[in-house]
Amino acid sequence: MIFINVSRRQIHKGSITECSSQSDDVHSSAYLLKEGGFWRTKQHNSMTRDYVVLDYGEELPFNFVEMKAASSGGDAFPISFRLEGSKDGTSWKVLFNEKHCEVDESRKIGVDFPITYARYIKVFILKHRKIDNRFYSEIGPQSAGIAGVKSIQASSTSAHEHDVQKLLDVRKETFWESELKSTNEQEVIQLDLGNIFHINQLALISTGLGIHGFPEHFALEVSTDNNVWNTILEEKGFVSEPSRRYIWDIEVTPVRYLHLLVNGTRLEGNLHGVRLGGMEISAAYLNPYHTHNIGDLTPIASVFSAGIVKLAKDGEDDFGTVVQASDRRLRDATTIFKGIIQLANDSECREGLAVQASDSRLQPATDIKPGIVRVAYDREVNPETVVRSSDSRLKEATENNYGIVKLCPDGMYSDMAVVRGNDSRLKKATVFAHGICRLAEDGEADADCVVRGNDRRLKEASVMNRGIVELAEDGEDAPGVVVQGSDRRLKDATIGSKGIVELAEDGESTPGTVVQGNDRRLRDATTVARGIVELAEDGEDAPGVVVQGNDRRLKDATIGSRGIVELAEDGEDAPSVVVQGNDRRLKDATEIRKGILRFARDGESENYTAVQASDCRLKEASVLNKGIVELAEDGEDAPGVVVQGSDRRLKNATTVARGIVELAEDGEDRSGVVVQGNDRRLKDATEVRKGILCFARAGESAPLAAVQSSDKRLKEATTFSSGIVELSEDGESTPGTVVQGHDRRLKDGTTVSRGIVELAEDGEETPGVVVQGNDRRLKSATTDGAGIVRLAQNGEELKGLAVQADDRRLSDARVPLEHRHDYAPLKHDFSSHEGSIVVIQKMAEPFSGITPPPVNASTVYGRNESDLGGAVGVAGVTYNNASKNNQSYGILGHSSFVGVRGQSSGEGTSSRGAGVIGISRFGAGGVFSSEHTYSLVADGFGQISDYDGSAHLIGNGEALLVRGKADFNGAVTLANSVRDNQYPANIVEMFEVDEQEYISSGDLLVISEKGRSLLSRARGKYSRSVVGVVSGNPTLIINNAGTEQKVYPVALAGKALCKVDAREKPIRPGDLIVTSDTPGCGMRGEIDSFQKIGTVIGKALEGMEDGLGTIAIFIAHL
Repeated sequence: MIFINVSRRQIHKGSITECSSQSDDVHSSAYLLKEGGFWRTKQHNSMTRDYVVLDYGEELPFNFVEMKAASSGGDAFPISFRLEGSKDGTSWKVLFNEKHCEVDESRKIGVDFPITYARYIKVFILKHRKIDNRFYSEIGPQSAGIAGVKSIQASSTSAHEHDVQKLLDVRKETFWESELKSTNEQEVIQLDLGNIFHINQLALISTGLGIHGFPEHFALEVSTDNNVWNTILEEKGFVSEPSRRYIWDIEVTPVRYLHLLVNGTRLEGNLHGVRLGGMEISAAYLNPYHTHNIGDLTPIASVFSAGIVKLAKDGEDDFGTVVQASDRRLRDATTIFKGIIQLANDSECREGLAVQASDSRLQPATDIKPGIVRVAYDREVNPETVVRSSDSRLKEATENNYGIVKLCPDGMYSDMAVVRGNDSRLKKATVFAHGICRLAEDGEADADCVVRGNDRRLKEASVMNRGIVELAEDGEDAPGVVVQGSDRRLKDATIGSKGIVELAEDGESTPGTVVQGNDRRLRDATTVARGIVELAEDGEDAPGVVVQGNDRRLKDATIGSRGIVELAEDGEDAPSVVVQGNDRRLKDATEIRKGILRFARDGESENYTAVQASDCRLKEASVLNKGIVELAEDGEDAPGVVVQGSDRRLKNATTVARGIVELAEDGEDRSGVVVQGNDRRLKDATEVRKGILCFARAGESAPLAAVQSSDKRLKEATTFSSGIVELSEDGESTPGTVVQGHDRRLKDGTTVSRGIVELAEDGEETPGVVVQGNDRRLKSATTDGAGIVRLAQNGEELKGLAVQADDRRLSDARVPLEHRHDYAPLKHDFSSHEGSIVVIQKMAEPFSGITPPPVNASTVYGRNESDLGGAVGVAGVTYNNASKNNQSYGILGHSSFVGVRGQSSGEGTSSRGAGVIGISRFGAGGVFSSEHTYSLVADGFGQISDYDGSAHLIGNGEALLVRGKADFNGAVTLANSVRDNQYPANIVEMFEVDEQEYISSGDLLVISEKGRSLLSRARGKYSRSVVGVVSGNPTLIINNAGTEQKVYPVALAGKALCKVDAREKPIRPGDLIVTSDTPGCGMRGEIDSFQKIGTVIGKALEGMEDGLGTIAIFIAHL
């Protein structure tokens, strides 16, 4: 028997083993198994099926799959798909089939099915979405496994940390505890498994507490419908131990709902309750299409409980239920009610309906009336039309008339024309006449001709005549010739004659010769005779000898004797000794005790201390607060701030606009610009032409020329001749020579003899000697003894002493003396005083228009006369910690009339400048609120005398410009208050019309035959292409035309004035309005045939007995 834990949610881990397609690596199928992306199939030109296979490594139980939509939304989630499972990757079983999928706001698709064992899960996409004429799907991360319980509840809980959900937690330290009561009462745990499972085991886990609280009396009740309950397990007087898992096997029973009834036990302090560390419900893997008995008798099937089958409710489509004969889905179908299907009305194309045999779309098609298709007129190219066999495009093509193609005249080059088989260009080519190509004459090298097989350049080459190449004579080194195999330079080399190389005699060092394998210099080296090298004696330090492996200097070092190094004792700081790993100076450092270093306290800035990782200065930086650095705002160049990745200065640079750098034009040498990769100055350099540099000739010493690798000055240097440098003799100090590695001056220096330097004695001040690390002058300085410096006492002022960081003179906060002066006429630095300024005065002077206020109108007047950018008249700045939600204001204006008035005179006729600008980095740029009237008034006509009568403005009617998304929560009233306008206000969309049309308000418009979203005036009766009426008073305007020229407002809904022709039939209120033969006018219509459906544009709101005129209609597309 198999036991599958169905109470706890289990997500299996898998890998992608097969994928039919993906659009790119950024949207690969790997994102089905991880967050941060989504799988996008290849974008197909036609409907194609795609799939992906997930391998879980072994056969595992599954009963749910959850798929998320892509992070961009559910618009590209597959319309139709199915899930398949397989144990071997060859035989597949359909687990779930979705025919029409819609993604809700959660953007998740959850699929439940009976427990199935599988190793492989396949997502098979049957139908993609069509987006921008491409067919593809997008699926986000998916998960699969055992779904776990749908819900779990308990009759009581003692505390949040002991909630009933802890029963499903795998952690040992968590448990459920019921409410602690003074009497022993029964508690109930209710579980909903979400689907019917055939359970076969119950497991309960006791807690690890001293009084573990496991129930002594409990029972398990189960149900399939939450109405009829059966008890399948009961225990009385059960004795348990702490930290134990107890299992009860149960006869296989179909269950969805469970009640675990438990009696409380005595706990601490004479209280009663129940404690459980965990609970598991296991199910068997059985065939989901038959049921198992409960007891000896098979129960009768109903819509509530299963018998041999479970009956479905009327209209129910749950998995595993059987449809009853009385189900409404088995009735005869009509156009109104569904049966197995629902019939469509004539021409109805709504999804999910079945077309009837009498549908007009199944009648024979003509070029006027569509059937299943519409037959095209002769040479018509409209989409969704079918070409007839008599179409002129299917006739045979000639040079003058098109068929499917047009024939091209002989020898003529013409677009969209086809070359015939007898065209002269298809004849065989000669040296005089072109065919497909022209043959070249013997030796001819002109462009656009083809070399023939008998061309002399294709003959075999000799030393006299060229073929494809010219052969070199024996030993010849002329350029452009090829060395032959018999050339003497290719013979074997000897010490007497050269071959490819010349062999050297034994020990010979002549340049240009090659050392032979038996040369004595290649023998093994000893301490007496050289081989490739000469071995050094033990301890020998002569120049040019190699130290041997048994040299005493290579032995392990101790604190008593040197090896390669001499080890230092613990804490020793003598020169030339090496610190050992157990030295106390290498121990871990703290804030109190030094190791290699001493840690600084949080925020401490003492010398010789190391900042810890938890230091407040290492927090993340922002444009407001420093961390390790302070982030700069976009474009900010203040000192001490760090540029962010989104800064505009980091954009890609061009030769016109700067990014991080500004690119230079080709050859440009202006300062501050960067050379591009295609600059002519970066081409390969020669001795004649400069690239990045110009090569010098051999031995040339001209300025700005680069030495080539073949220059004789780059040969190896000796003490007699220069190469790159000239080597000096041992101890030689001639200028222009280079010291060699074995020079005596490079030996270790001591206090007696020099090496590279001469070491100073402790405290010695002789010029030309170097202070050692143990010199007493390098010890830490104090106020009593000098190190590099001597520290001054607190407040001490003696010459030559260094002031310490805690000296009282570094933190002298002196209080300024009290003084008074008149602030207005006295000019002084604004920061030279601290405190507050309070000005109380009675001042007023009237002013009007957009002009600067007079001086006598304000108690505080700031006038900045700078003509540079950044000038501010009056500024108010408040620094506050925004996280504390403290109310603070940079500038606050208060008045019983106008609190703040901002005005700008602009720049001439330019729209630059603004009366008030409110900007914010995170909050709102401006907030307006009023207790009794409108919070915001935008007047485009300058009529603001109700608010401020001193402005005297005349506006052009432009009141409010909003760029970006706008949200309105509440009622919005639109009213066009233009006087003397007889046309009602309308919501309109702007459409482009045919240029030759003259359009005016009230005209009826139809779709133009030219297409491209163009409209034209209506010119015929009952046009199904009618779109709307031209509005004379557009109030809310939508413009999708992409142009501002030749566009007209078309009313979308509501009341509009329409031109009508009542000469044939009078119009009564309520009549339907359709197009007429009079251009742009409507008339009374009667819809008495299917051909007239879709011709109505509105209903008349008033009548007209005769003639031409304008009436009000209600726009209704019927």
